[in-house]
Amino acid sequence: ECVNIYCYAYDVGGFVGSMDGHNDYFNCYSTGAVSAHTAMYLSDAGGFAGDSSCCGHNTFVNCYSTGGIVNSAEAGGFMGVASQADRFMNCYTASEITPHPAYYYEYWTASFIGCRNSYMLHNVSVDNCFVIDSKLPLINSYDGVVNVEREGLELLEVDFEDSIAVKAMVNSLNEYCGTMYDKYGYEVKAWERSDDAIGPVIVE
Repeated sequence: ECVNIYCYAYDVGGFVGSMDGHNDYFNCYSTGAVSAHTAMYLSDAGGFAGDSSCCGHNTFVNCYSTGGIVNSAEAGGFMGVASQADRFMNCYTASEITPHPAYYYEYWTASFIGCRNSYMLHNVSVDNCFVIDSKLPLINSYDGVVNVEREGLELLEVDFEDSIAVKAMVNSLNEYCGTMYDKYGYEVKAWERSDDAIGPVIVE
């Protein structure tokens, strides 16, 4: 089900808004649009998650977002504001960002994750994740310093209208799935292409 979120507040996400620490998100997705209508410049918004700056140490595996993000000053296609030791594995976002016209600053917006400052990106890791082809930085922080551990196939841009590129992406996602159960004890579901969605979907 597609649910569009309109919020006169901050810390807004398509699946989860503000997070405390040490949460695990497996096989989750958001397809609705996120609109953070607020005069506050700290309107952290993400296609999947809003803000984890409280505590960090959250894990995202096999998750995706496709809904657009509108009117946020601080936005990331997948997460608005990441924090220390957040981990992103086998995820993607096709969420396009339309920033708030009055509060937009280039270094507050990123196609995958944003952050308040480079210190908060300490030990953040991104592994085998994908973003929509965009002119935005993949990962950004207010002070312009990005220190993020990137493993495996790193963070790759994909043209979701290119069927060959999407097929390669699905193959990469499914290959990675095979390594996850023994490591985390959660079932990691397979992916497949869909003619009815912007990008790949999780097999239910």
